[in-house]
Amino acid sequence: MRTLRYICLICLLLVSLDPGHAQTGGKTGDKAGDETGGQTGEPPAAIPARPRTPTEAADRRKAWFDQCMQDWDKETHMSKTEWERTCRRMAHERMKFLLEQR
Repeated sequence: MRTLRYICLICLLLVSLDPGHAQTGGKTGDKAGDETGGQTGEPPAAIPARPRTPTEAADRRKAWFDQCMQDWDKETHMSKTEWERTCRRMAHERMKFLLEQR
């Protein structure tokens, strides 16, 4: 019985060490028909600059909230009220993070 366990363990180790399963620099996007593989070649978005005035902060928070609300769809798993609550929390947390980072 121990022999069977050792054989299974060795097989699992050999399979996990197989470099054929490693992800390479090839296409990684999941958009059908996209020749760039979903990659734009642009670096990830940087943390936006800290708002200079309370009005600027409120405008940015409102813009994040409005964009989030535009993303809601009837087919989502959340009601519009739940989505709105989540959007408010997301906008608040983004602003909190932004203010704490700088």
